Amino acid sequence: MKQDIYEQVTNRIITQLEQGVIPWKSPYFSKVGFPRNFSTGNRYQGINVFLLASLRFTSPYFLTFIQAKELGGNVMKGEHGSLVVKYGTYTKEIEGAASAEASEEHRKYLKAYTVFHASQIEGITFPNRKECPSFQLPNAATAQGHWYRDAKSSEIRRR
Repeated sequence: MKQDIYEQVTNRIITQLEQGVIPWKSPYFSKVGFPRNFSTGNRYQGINVFLLASLRFTSPYFLTFIQAKELGGNVMKGEHGSLVVKYGTYTKEIEGAASAEASEEHRKYLKAYTVFHASQIEGITFPNRKECPSFQLPNAATAQGHWYRDAKSSEIRRR
């Protein structure tokens, strides 16, 4: 029996948490940027960002099996892809409806896809990604000191 998409996503997040990876705190973004589809150039959105970024690859590029073939490459033997999901809506026409408004029904869908990272694909040259500039946040004591100093030096005047 095929697993429910919601269950797959939940299991993936739980597995990562058990391995000590917190998907929403991934340093991936500051090192290589947001994950994107190499064929379309589109960035992944929503839960897909967390699912792909938590894999900690060194470049942001992913392709489906078919996209890799269309671009002249192939997925290396033994590689396993990663789950991404697509959510959308469509309109279905209903035959025999009483009015024009009732003749259409809006429906939602959720579809699972498997994508492969650039390092799992051969025969395609992916661009080298320049590292995003790194930054360091001040520690909490320094940040609180700045806040306190700014708050203390501000005057509140009544009119």
